[in-house]
Amino acid sequence: VLGEVIVVATQTIIYREPMQSAHELYTEGHIAALEAGDIRNASLNYALLVIHLLWSGANLNVVKNKIAEAVRFMEQHSTLSILACVKPLLQTVDNLIKSNESPPSHETGVVLDGLAFDEKHPLASNTLNFHNLYISYVNRDFGATKYYTEKQFKHEIQTWILLDAHWIRTFICSLASFWIYRRTYDDQWLEKGNELKAKMKIWTESSEWNFVQLFHLLEAEGYFSKKQHDEAKISYDKAIHFSKKHKFIHHQAISCELAGLFSLEIGQESQSLGYFTQARKCYEEWGAISKSKSIVEFIQSTCSLRSQVTRC
Repeated sequence: VLGEVIVVATQTIIYREPMQSAHELYTEGHIAALEAGDIRNASLNYALLVIHLLWSGANLNVVKNKIAEAVRFMEQHSTLSILACVKPLLQTVDNLIKSNESPPSHETGVVLDGLAFDEKHPLASNTLNFHNLYISYVNRDFGATKYYTEKQFKHEIQTWILLDAHWIRTFICSLASFWIYRRTYDDQWLEKGNELKAKMKIWTESSEWNFVQLFHLLEAEGYFSKKQHDEAKISYDKAIHFSKKHKFIHHQAISCELAGLFSLEIGQESQSLGYFTQARKCYEEWGAISKSKSIVEFIQSTCSLRSQVTRC
């Protein structure tokens, strides 16, 4: 019973308390459930621990090792439905760490170790689709991002098991929506981005520590989409400032990267290089070596200041 109480209660705590505080609680829930012989809730606490570690910005090598431990535990105890929701995390972490990992293909689909993800497994399918969306967005693959975002909205499911991850799904889907709007000028995407941004604002009011930097980044992307460049610049800088202040290195990384793309778009190339330099360093500190390298490659292929790239 204690393991079940912890797994439910901890998912609500992050909407009020600093996100990093949940790590120990999920560990306690796993141990308590295991001691009680409750394998399902032991697995569920383990799953939510590794999900939480990834999205709260723990070092990716630490996260990868912990995911591997969780997978072995779930395979040993045959909690396959929970295992199916954990395995996509390995895909995401490997893609961020390893430069030789291929991005997901929205044409061929993905099968992990014989576990097919389809409509017969809605939670696992939704989880895999979101991770494909995340990887596509981080890799700046517009076609795949649009495909997976549309699929995410079409097959959105409501379950308390995803409560801990609801904020990250809202965050990434809003970012993707603003990007799609700027490429298509289809107003429905701007409306969707703003709708999700409004959710983040509500969460910011209950936990500024966890969400204010995310809200400011969504705010910046919204201003960028409406060509309100002065306001966008202020919001990007706020997102970077609070990400650093609240010790979310991965949020600092993506805030710097998007600020760099914004600056490049409005012709401020020198300023964009400064943002990209910060983004590269933050991604590297997080452990996202592949993403860090891709920032350097982007500068080399895009900016006229290529001679300065060795300083990044």
